[in-house]
Amino acid sequence: MAGGNQLLPALSDELRELRGSIDLLRSQVQALAGQVAALEWLVRLEPSGTPVADGRILTKTLYGTLLYVSADDRLIAPHLILDRVFEPEVTLLLENLVQPGDTVIDVGANIGYYSCLFGRKAGPQGKVFAFEADPATCDLLRDNILLNNILGWVTYRNVAVSSARGTLKLFRRKRYHGNTSIIRLHPQVLESFGDTDEEFEVPCEPLDSLLANYDRPVAVVKIDVEGAEASVLEGMRELVRGNPGIKIVLEWALWAIRDAGGSAEKMWGLIESLGLVPLRIGAELTPTSLDELQHTEICYLLLQRR
Repeated sequence: MAGGNQLLPALSDELRELRGSIDLLRSQVQALAGQVAALEWLVRLEPSGTPVADGRILTKTLYGTLLYVSADDRLIAPHLILDRVFEPEVTLLLENLVQPGDTVIDVGANIGYYSCLFGRKAGPQGKVFAFEADPATCDLLRDNILLNNILGWVTYRNVAVSSARGTLKLFRRKRYHGNTSIIRLHPQVLESFGDTDEEFEVPCEPLDSLLANYDRPVAVVKIDVEGAEASVLEGMRELVRGNPGIKIVLEWALWAIRDAGGSAEKMWGLIESLGLVPLRIGAELTPTSLDELQHTEICYLLLQRR
């Protein structure tokens, strides 16, 4: 009995030492995990760009999507090659909004930066509709959808989304490819950017018509069409009415709204007539007002039902 009593303090000391060793090991593992995470982030931040055929560069975004970009594009390509992300706050919001199985619409899909992100997030049980008006840019959109192996649930179409069916005259910027617009800039303005433009026509159609036979709920719509946003909203009234949970991410560019024949007041009235409330996208979502937007040259808005 006496020998057993002598063993207890020794065992207790050994257990204390063992607990201390375990705590030390745990803290070392946690420190190593933090270092690994930091290294992984640094690797992700490395520029990504490999020249391939036909004047294209292959990039990989921070979100894992692969994208071909045009080597002579001065608008989107530099960001994707050096930063591996474009419009980071908008990208983060949209990446969080889209959930597996969602239906998403990308109006003004450009090369497919957002369309491919949507396709990866929505997955095979979801559906993504990508609309791009510029035929040359739509070729890149198609190839990027194929590159990411999402063609099974991401469909693309070379059409301008508008308020009515018909034909639309657009102006393609030669060097700033993402700025194709219904607005023709003055030659002096183009010259200041080292750019020129060319005119072309493309079929146009409203979203209410394009999705007339689609009966699944629509979760998210992204609209970035360089001044034609009001026309797109006019052409999707039924879509908004039939999808009470819809979220719309929209570019607000005051100069483009005005040059397209609109005004901040008309745009605000259109948003209200659809029963939507705008929030300004930034580091966080914040309420906004007509007065604020009348003095905001460019920002992105999240529109949702009241």
